[in-house]
Amino acid sequence: MSLRVIVLFFIFFNLSFSSQLYFLPKESKEATNKLITLIEKSSSSIDIAVYNFTYKKLAKALKDRAKKGVKVTVILDKQKVNEEEKTQYKYLKREGINIVLTSNKLHIKMAIFDKKTALFGSANWKKDSFTKDYEILYFTDENKTLDKLNSIFKELEKEN
Repeated sequence: MSLRVIVLFFIFFNLSFSSQLYFLPKESKEATNKLITLIEKSSSSIDIAVYNFTYKKLAKALKDRAKKGVKVTVILDKQKVNEEEKTQYKYLKREGINIVLTSNKLHIKMAIFDKKTALFGSANWKKDSFTKDYEILYFTDENKTLDKLNSIFKELEKEN
């Protein structure tokens, strides 16, 4: 194998695969911008499973994509929705977003954009998680991870 082929392989691999890990709140601005960009660039679907969702900025971005024809599905913890007065549940539902409430404790925090890029980590979708709390967010387009996360999301959606 020639050196040229090896170099081209590594260049292609690095261009076609990207993962980024953010440490919040230190990298809050970068992580929030990345998340908003993924929402805004989604063209077919956004699938989210999260325990606590109170961050209005993210809810508005999802509403805007849904209005453009993107299928947005959000799975939320039913007990947390009933306890949290700032939950975005009613807003999202009113805006026509598909909401699934699970009776099982949902401690997952993940999102999948167009079945091609995923986000998971420790952060709930609330402002303090992005601006004050110590959290991590991991963005990836690695195929094995995406396959597993898509499978997990389907299972959660089907069970509820």
